[in-house]
Amino acid sequence: MIKFILKSITMTCVLAVTAITLGYFIYCATILVWQTPKDEELQPHDAIIVLTGAKGRIEQGFELLLNDKAPKLLISGVLNRLS
Repeated sequence: MIKFILKSITMTCVLAVTAITLGYFIYCATILVWQTPKDEELQPHDAIIVLTGAKGRIEQGFELLLNDKAPKLLISGVLNRLS
């Protein structure tokens, strides 16, 4: 009886580790396949939305606008004292 219980626990642990390992490899493969497109690969869109809060975001938004990646640019942000 104890051998059966130990065998069941061991098999469950092996299956759990196998499932976690397989999930990790699928996750890694997904990251490799879904890479961020380079600037020259970007398709035109309806609008560019820039969320303020970090350096260079507004400049990047205007650069995309000037490169005709979208006809409109929306910049969203608030003052630090308002949030």
